[in-house]
Amino acid sequence: MIPEIKIIPQISPDQSVIYILGNDSLPKDILLSKDEKEYAVRTLSEKEDYVFINSYHKCTYLVKAKVDLPDYRCLEELRKTASGLKNLIKSNNHSELVITSDSAPKNAIEAFAEGLILSFYSFRKYKTKEEEKDKKQYPSRLLLKGNITESALQWLTYLCEAVYITRDMINEPPNRQNATSLANEIKKFSMQQLIFISSTSVYPEVGKEVFETDVDEAYIGSIGEQQA
Repeated sequence: MIPEIKIIPQISPDQSVIYILGNDSLPKDILLSKDEKEYAVRTLSEKEDYVFINSYHKCTYLVKAKVDLPDYRCLEELRKTASGLKNLIKSNNHSELVITSDSAPKNAIEAFAEGLILSFYSFRKYKTKEEEKDKKQYPSRLLLKGNITESALQWLTYLCEAVYITRDMINEPPNRQNATSLANEIKKFSMQQLIFISSTSVYPEVGKEVFETDVDEAYIGSIGEQQA
């Protein structure tokens, strides 16, 4: 199951935050001590991919976006950076984590959140023994602050859910995965969500119609469009 994803209007002083930066300057509203700010600026000037600051009651992650690249590559690099931070984030055992940006490219928050959520995936359905590394958890809530629309949030949620579902099906042992069990798994989830992801990725102009019509008719229509 993916973390809960929500849009928030402001950041509280005690919340752990990931800031995605478009330059070496710190956000004006960042809540750090003088020494922490000096350390952050110095480290950013050394061209590090990210800066981590543990303030004991909260954690701050500063991620530098590679704005010299084309936007699509910059967003992909943010997804990779997010994946690379997963172990550090897990070690801090956050229950929730804020993601925001300052002077970063459009959709930077969504791209980073996508990379982070997909890196959290683990197939644990048949795991019976807890290992030491499993005692700490990834955040169960990701709070996004920035210029993010509800439709973008919905897309991000559906995309990540679809990837998790697909990975679960792939990882299911062959002796347990047959036509009947596969059909039962699909019934647990909203067919509208799955069809919306599939249709808009192949036929963007069809996606809106599929999403707004009855499930059975939409399914038949989307299959017909893809086979045409």
